Amino acid sequence: MAMDRNELLRRIEKKQKDIEKINKRIIKWSTGLRPQDIEVVKPFGEIDYIYGTPKYKQQYELYKQYKDNPDIPKNKDWTKGPDFYELYSAYRDLGDNKATLQKYQVALDKIDNFEREEKIEVIWKFLTEWENMAYNWYLVNAEKYFNLKKNYSEEWQEYKKENLDKYIDWQGRPDAYRCQLAFERKYFIEIDKLTMDLTTIKKEYVDENDITNHKMKYVSYKVDEPRLAKILKDEKQRKYEDLVNRVTQVTGIITDASNLKIDAKGNLNGIIIGDKGKAKLETIGAGGYNIMIFHWRTLIHPIK
Repeated sequence: MAMDRNELLRRIEKKQKDIEKINKRIIKWSTGLRPQDIEVVKPFGEIDYIYGTPKYKQQYELYKQYKDNPDIPKNKDWTKGPDFYELYSAYRDLGDNKATLQKYQVALDKIDNFEREEKIEVIWKFLTEWENMAYNWYLVNAEKYFNLKKNYSEEWQEYKKENLDKYIDWQGRPDAYRCQLAFERKYFIEIDKLTMDLTTIKKEYVDENDITNHKMKYVSYKVDEPRLAKILKDEKQRKYEDLVNRVTQVTGIITDASNLKIDAKGNLNGIIIGDKGKAKLETIGAGGYNIMIFHWRTLIHPIK
């Protein structure tokens, strides 16, 4: 899963601190070395010279030829410089950390650019409506999940009574485990996996003084709504980028989306124009309200 802006900022700050520590190591281990010694390992601290790059291979060959030079200053005290080998290791770490920092910065720039760019209003509105609909669907699905859990024991016993003889193990005995798996697949078929992940259900023993009976009831549930909102927000952004990219592959840079409309059923349809052509955009819902209403397909037809 892609990192959000706050997580990227946190990682950038940590990586900057890591680089500060590495620079202190470089000062420590280079103290007492000659400029020509330092110049051999210094390039490894740059992104172009990290492991796996062509420049790394060339510089590493120079390092291998140089590292056994008896004229390199040495210090028997391992707590301070000069130390040519430790300096090489420090510069290697510096290059790797710079590369990671650059990767985080590029990812942050993409998020900032996306948030600053002007959205195609009708597409963004369509996806915002999807986001709200999906949010409400998950809350309804969580309630359904809770009610199913409350009735689970009775429904399972009834199913087992009627179906256990259909599940026989290799010794010819009734297989309650397989029977229960089949029951749960059918019983929870309308419950989305994310609903289960987001929903915490509280249960209590019927008789708190006799927990050996393991009889319990489900008394309440809670949905992690902040996490749900973030998941849907990220998915809305992904869907927007994916849809615009797919249209762009057909039309080129989008120049006119004024003919896109959201119809009475909530579907996004119409003609979209780009600098290289036109396309007809058509969305098709993939289910009714009680079954995965948040799924839909978008068809993009080139217009010649």
